[in-house]
Amino acid sequence: MLFFTPLVAGMHPILALLLVGLIVGLLLVPVYFFMFVPAMKKRAAEEAEKSARIELRGKPVRAWIVVAHNDLYEENDSDEHRYAQVIYTFEQLPSPDKTLNEIAGRLTSYRAGEGASQDEKTLSRVMESHLPFFDPLPLPASVAGKLAVYTVSLRVPWKKLPEKKLTRPYIWCKVLEGETDNVRMTDYPVS
Repeated sequence: MLFFTPLVAGMHPILALLLVGLIVGLLLVPVYFFMFVPAMKKRAAEEAEKSARIELRGKPVRAWIVVAHNDLYEENDSDEHRYAQVIYTFEQLPSPDKTLNEIAGRLTSYRAGEGASQDEKTLSRVMESHLPFFDPLPLPASVAGKLAVYTVSLRVPWKKLPEKKLTRPYIWCKVLEGETDNVRMTDYPVS
């Protein structure tokens, strides 16, 4: 602070603080451009690479919507997204719509009890808070019965919705086994 002392000595204390804040702010601009911007670009490139890998090698599955952001039900032609909590299974079901709808109904009110596993506690927090959780969680038997059903939060881009809004109780996604954050929404099949 010795460098600034003669400059700041005769100033009002608030003016001196503003001047020091301005100088510190100017010194942080290069930090932003040389550290944060490249880190954001690297993260975006990693996400694009992962999404491409999931799209290429992932297994397609129809995912039933448990809860979705209200904005998704409004038409939008942007490149933005909102989140939805979905469930999916790879098991062959005799009446998948009915079964998944019933499971989704039980999941909305799910709360972990005493002695719950870590996955069940995480699932409970996700369902209570509606904060996204991008790693698939297995549903407990109290929700899914004997079926192997998973839930995951998905980014739902409007550009992948056929009507540019949610009009169906399901979306299509691809799941790539063996990785975390391994589910991405994909285009609906052409019928």
